[in-house]
Amino acid sequence: MGIIVNLDVMMAKRKIGVTELAKEIDLTMANLSILKNNKAKAVRFTTLDALCKALRCQPGEDGSFRLELEREGGEDRLWATVERPAGDTAGPEGYRLAGSGGLAFDHGRILAWALRRLRREVETSRLPFHLLPERFTLTQLQQVCETMLGRPLLKAAFRRKIAPLVEDTGEYAQRAGHR
Repeated sequence: MGIIVNLDVMMAKRKIGVTELAKEIDLTMANLSILKNNKAKAVRFTTLDALCKALRCQPGEDGSFRLELEREGGEDRLWATVERPAGDTAGPEGYRLAGSGGLAFDHGRILAWALRRLRREVETSRLPFHLLPERFTLTQLQQVCETMLGRPLLKAAFRRKIAPLVEDTGEYAQRAGHR
């Protein structure tokens, strides 16, 4: 899944036009158009920072995300773009389906709500421990957490956070890559 730019959505929410935004962030209309239409191959951090300041937002704050599901064989690709509600405690009915491909009815909303709840549980409970065998490595635990959260975690910070939750067995993995 690539980076999706929803600049037009944020501009509409902030009631700012292309010309006004281009002047405010000191960018040409042509370059802003390339960004707005998802045609940019790269974006400087200074440009991203200027956009965020002008639109009073952070990257990923537009309130929508895209779920992509693929069957094991890779034949069918199901997707849904879902807009999440403002409140964190809303159930599946609070999510709005913005578009889908292959998902019936409100299944995209339900999946989005379930995924968000699962990710919250990973960060606040011992759920990942239940998905591993009785003896596991910290690397395996980190990989499970990263898979469930959908983002990489810093090794040192992760180990510091879970240190009080795990017990050292004194055993080491055989045939594991070490430095």
